[in-house]
Amino acid sequence: MKVLFLDIDGVLNRFGDEDGNGRTTERIDDFFIGLDAELLQIYNAMLSRISVTVVLSSTWRHWQEMRDHLKENGVEYSPYDTHPS
Repeated sequence: MKVLFLDIDGVLNRFGDEDGNGRTTERIDDFFIGLDAELLQIYNAMLSRISVTVVLSSTWRHWQEMRDHLKENGVEYSPYDTHPS
């Protein structure tokens, strides 16, 4: 079985510098920013070519709102495929 350990910050979004320069996604609240459409497209294209089990290793796994945001944007993973805390 092939496994992909998926982080989100810096992989499917870009923070930019401390002033937000270079950020490519909108800040959803004071805590996190959303997903970058271009990076998400690259990620999905990669997944369409390989067969892997996606393990969510990001700190996003700790918050339901963030997991919901991933699902709403088509980032699939199984609930049992999350790295433990």
